[in-house]
Amino acid sequence: MKTKHTPGPWKNERVPIQSQGGSNTCYKIGPFEACIYDDWMQRERGFYEDEIMANAKLIAAAPKLLEALINLVNAASGDTIENLKIALADSKATIKEATK
Repeated sequence: MKTKHTPGPWKNERVPIQSQGGSNTCYKIGPFEACIYDDWMQRERGFYEDEIMANAKLIAAAPKLLEALINLVNAASGDTIENLKIALADSKATIKEATK
């Protein structure tokens, strides 16, 4: 399947940064320079490191989640029961990885 997004896998890397508020963290996602910042402005808005880190992990898992969903839809659309079971197990593992 041809897609417009950057192909996976995308990694999630914790990068220390310096900003106005002092030492902070950027969760760098994918092979590009996309960051989710854990800094004083985020904390003032009520976001904290655990939630920010979980959001970054979920975004980084997006290509793998999409692939698992496509495989599951294809298997459910007339494939064998065995392939459906494999696709379902793969989907469950991918969801667990993205949300652990």
